[in-house]
Amino acid sequence: MEPTGFVHDFDGVIGEIFGLALHWYGAAYSLGFLGVFAWFWLQRRTLGWSIAMVLDLGIFVAVGALLGGRIFDILVYESAYYAEHPLRALNWWRGGLASHGVLLGGFLSVLLFCRLHGQPLLKVTDELAVPVALLLAVGRLGNFIEGGVIAWPWAKRMAG
Repeated sequence: MEPTGFVHDFDGVIGEIFGLALHWYGAAYSLGFLGVFAWFWLQRRTLGWSIAMVLDLGIFVAVGALLGGRIFDILVYESAYYAEHPLRALNWWRGGLASHGVLLGGFLSVLLFCRLHGQPLLKVTDELAVPVALLLAVGRLGNFIEGGVIAWPWAKRMAG
């Protein structure tokens, strides 16, 4: 008897441009980072920020989240593999982001931004609540499409 239920068979690639594959996962994170940038672009006058500050925050959040997600994934979830193949940690195109690291790296980048621009951390993190929720939501959708989200109780029932 065949198991019933959902079978993940999404194509993780949206398409190609000039021979480069565009992946849903990357598009989801890009959309999330764009959402953070757009939110602060619209709020810049209320916050008393310059355009340069908005650009800085957008870059800081994107770089911090991606670095944090990658480093956390390597150190926590795949440390045994990378202990044997340390140079492969630089193969960022092979994937591997951990949402806990995305949050930690993003937070540390916001902390650095606040220090460099003399902004109160709580004010900035309060303002980040809505766009970061969008970032995490679309990131999770991208994670689902690429097959990285597993519903363990459901998977155990299906296997056994």
